[in-house]
Amino acid sequence: SYHMIVEVPLGHLFGEETCRVEIQLRTSAMDFWATLEHKVRYKYDGQIPEQLSGELQNCAEQIHALDERMYLIHKVVDMINQSEVDIEKIGY
Repeated sequence: SYHMIVEVPLGHLFGEETCRVEIQLRTSAMDFWATLEHKVRYKYDGQIPEQLSGELQNCAEQIHALDERMYLIHKVVDMINQSEVDIEKIGY
């Protein structure tokens, strides 16, 4: 996931102040992985067995690769929609 720390203005009765917040951006696949990883980490009190840890790492790498492929497909579809190019002609 991508993490951003931003400052947000907060208004209240005594004026305005800024508050630092963290925003996380995730794809659906990243969110599914993070939810499962959190459950596993909680179950094992932070001491995830090596085999599970390795499997989670492999899944994270596959999710990253899948997200990249899906992004490229999205870009190709946008190109086709914008220029009405035939998908066969661009070699995809």
